[in-house]
Amino acid sequence: MDLSNEGSGWAKTNTDLAVLPTNSTGYGTKECWQQRYAQEPDCCFGWFKTYMNLEPLPSKHIATKAAQILMLGCGNSTLSGDMYIAGHQNFVNADFSNAAIERMRD
Repeated sequence: MDLSNEGSGWAKTNTDLAVLPTNSTGYGTKECWQQRYAQEPDCCFGWFKTYMNLEPLPSKHIATKAAQILMLGCGNSTLSGDMYIAGHQNFVNADFSNAAIERMRD
């Protein structure tokens, strides 16, 4: 498991692509996501990059830290939480999988 931002102060994020399905057709079904998030370990998964990697983009493109941010397909990513720690505190997180949302509430 690659915890690429371990020791950074941010939430630990798994970026190990071995947890991804080998067939991409399932990505379009709610069942695929429900199963994935119900069975995934407690660690969060970073699909693309961590907030540490992306931080220059929100700073450049979001006018104010009070801006409303809609995070579609939030899954179990730490991105919203890390952005919250950085001062962006007006989020709506939405995901296809209620299992992902429930896990992130815990």
